Amino acid sequence: MCIRDRSFRSCSELTSVGDGERVVEWASSVWGTMAMGNYPYPSSYLLHGHSLLPAWPVREACKPLNRHFDLPSDLPELLAAVRESASLVHNSTHDLPCNPILTTEHDNQTVNSRHRKMTSTHGRALGGGSPDGCVGDWDFQWCTEMTQPFTQGTPNDMFYCSPGQNCSAWDLQSAARGCEQQWGVIPRPEWARIGLGGKRIGAASNILFSNGLLDPWHGGGVLANLSDTLVAVLIPNGAHHIDLMFSTEVDGDYPDIGAARALERREMARWVAEARRNRL
Repeated sequence: MCIRDRSFRSCSELTSVGDGERVVEWASSVWGTMAMGNYPYPSSYLLHGHSLLPAWPVREACKPLNRHFDLPSDLPELLAAVRESASLVHNSTHDLPCNPILTTEHDNQTVNSRHRKMTSTHGRALGGGSPDGCVGDWDFQWCTEMTQPFTQGTPNDMFYCSPGQNCSAWDLQSAARGCEQQWGVIPRPEWARIGLGGKRIGAASNILFSNGLLDPWHGGGVLANLSDTLVAVLIPNGAHHIDLMFSTEVDGDYPDIGAARALERREMARWVAEARRNRL
């Protein structure tokens, strides 16, 4: 394990197979965060204001890995490249002398992220965070309103699945126990479908469904117009709701971002005008 200790700069010695699993979890937990925050400018949004992801973080994270590794002789270099990629999130402040892969804080982050793989675990430890920080917001909403199955390590993705584990299965009971332990609530798996109308929303009106195609969440989005007033807004160069972010000079290089915002303003203006007419 000494090669892995050095390559990953672990604060604690890695001595067991279980420690190796923790390294895998540590290294793989950042990619959803970077994909959601894959904006063309530096952003603190997915790191909750604590630090910055660089512009196009997925591209930056891929750079250390974008070379041929002759294994097994290049194993230390490959592991170091994996560490460098993961450090864009785990050491985004650039001030950690070592990586706390086996610490209690990472234990809590791992527990929190187990039922929702595609969210940031940075700064969301159990009971952690400052009073004005963004701590636990999505966890609680997931546990009460937006319970969704997530899997990782399936034949359809790039993530590792431990031998003997069925990573295509989602364990609602395990997720429910985590929600009860952390928040004292039991998930309502059907609430979003019943409360928000599910997929049968043809009778609704005046809804914009915005999806950045770089955002992994778009796979569950509405990607085509359902009617003249149920409009899909697709942003090829957009990550997680980039259309709701403040405009930047960089946006000019990506016309689809500005076009999406312009369409949304027009549609909302039409809604307001229609409501005023109906009031007369």
